[in-house]
Amino acid sequence: MYSDYHIHSTFSPDGKSTMEEMILRAIDLNLKEICFTDHVDYDIKYMNHFVVDYKKYFDSLNYYIEKYKDKIKYELLKPPWNKYYQ
Repeated sequence: MYSDYHIHSTFSPDGKSTMEEMILRAIDLNLKEICFTDHVDYDIKYMNHFVVDYKKYFDSLNYYIEKYKDKIKYELLKPPWNKYYQ
């Protein structure tokens, strides 16, 4: 079983593909599970202009989990501070 537990979408400053693009590519590669590890490093000079819309991030994540639930599984962290995660 192949999986990828470290992928960054455009919600990270170093991400180049949208969540959906990455999910579709993972499905094409026959991956069984993926885990988005999007991040912002606030202490790095070039990232001081990057702002994450956390509500949009988790709304998107929840939407794609539901949309592709029969095609791929997601490994998710459920942090207690995240009021947007279902």
